Amino acid sequence: MRSIIDQFSATEREIVLAVADFLATASTDVDVLHADVAAVVGFGPPSRSYYDIVGAARTVLNERSGAVVATIKGVGYRRLASEPGVGHVGRLGLGRVRKTARRFSRLTSNALRHANDITPEARREASQRLASLGLIEELTRPAVVRSLPEKTTTSDPLRGLKDALGV
Repeated sequence: MRSIIDQFSATEREIVLAVADFLATASTDVDVLHADVAAVVGFGPPSRSYYDIVGAARTVLNERSGAVVATIKGVGYRRLASEPGVGHVGRLGLGRVRKTARRFSRLTSNALRHANDITPEARREASQRLASLGLIEELTRPAVVRSLPEKTTTSDPLRGLKDALGV
């Protein structure tokens, strides 16, 4: 499997690794300002390269040690402790998946609504995809995620999920 830093030149790779090391030394729950990171990178925001390098460094750090570095908009970054870090990336991931499912569901619905030359087979496939996207959107709602049981006490391992969906 290719590493995220393979997309960078040798010089940029060194910078990515230096930023990863810098973020690794940051205390948890303390803000790391863009100015501090820019001193390691050699330039700062709003350069797209800056964000690419820092993003790669955050990924490298996470792959090496499991550390999660959150973005603090307009300020910089914050290295999170283990439990808040796991929660942060989980919520962030589910939120993005939910928004993406909703967006593509709307796009597909609009395309179907305006398509007058679509075959019944293509319409059926699109409807199946819409159902899948709707299910993904429903399962990633924060209320559904919170309502799943901590421990399964029945012989049906899907009982909590079925209860959350009202099935």
